[in-house]
Amino acid sequence: MCSVEFPATAFLGLSSPLLKPGTHGFAIDVPQLSLLQLARDRQRRIRRGILEDFAALVDLTEFTNEMCGSYGRDPWDPLRGACTYGLRPLQRLEDFSGFLAGCSRMRGVALARQAAHLAVESAASPMESLLALLLSLPPELGGIGLEKPLVNQPLDLGPSGRGVQHRRLRPDLYFPGLELALEYDSGEWHDLAEQRREDVRRMQDYAALGIVACPIVFDDLRTPAAAETLLARVISSSSRHMGKRLARERLDLLGDPELRARRRILLRRLLPRGRRPPECAS
Repeated sequence: MCSVEFPATAFLGLSSPLLKPGTHGFAIDVPQLSLLQLARDRQRRIRRGILEDFAALVDLTEFTNEMCGSYGRDPWDPLRGACTYGLRPLQRLEDFSGFLAGCSRMRGVALARQAAHLAVESAASPMESLLALLLSLPPELGGIGLEKPLVNQPLDLGPSGRGVQHRRLRPDLYFPGLELALEYDSGEWHDLAEQRREDVRRMQDYAALGIVACPIVFDDLRTPAAAETLLARVISSSSRHMGKRLARERLDLLGDPELRARRRILLRRLLPRGRRPPECAS
């Protein structure tokens, strides 16, 4: 029997016109409680030696990304199943942090808090979440330690928007302090000629705004080596704001064997199974 006292916001009451009169309906866990329960489950697996600490953290962070994003993996088969897009985000990151602040004595709360701290909001796909983590996780967790990006947020063009061809620009990932925008091309355009024209117009607009834009395709993440090359390219593009010394330190860390192993875990846990490279397979 569970004797833990959950916060008052831990459950969401539901009712249905199909229920008999006088029936009180039922309650389901809110996403924050689901994260905490997942953290407790992952801790049990870690203690049994069937799951690595970092793999557990990646799983929990991706769950939080999904709850705060507009995509949904197949709940029965998250890696192999189809992904649904264009959903309404269920929560904001502040909802997770506020809920977990009231769960100090519960098992798994430290791991859940760490995941919520690392997660991002507003990702529209698993690939955007993966990119955001690779770029914003601290080096000791396999990332390159950039600031947490704004994801799918419209840019304020302001007076500098003169000469820009688009009325609104909304990069997939934007790092304001670095004036760096990343655009992920899923390759789903049917009119390739129009895609090329649109890509050129967007790159011209970013240049007019003084923003460095990095277009990215799936092949940039297909293998650990390709991902490392992408990260090196991003670091080099950011060196003007990052500083040459820090950029050099980040580039040197890319070759660290332990950090490479963590990037492999990120790719293995987050890339859809049908698209994962052989060297990421477990």
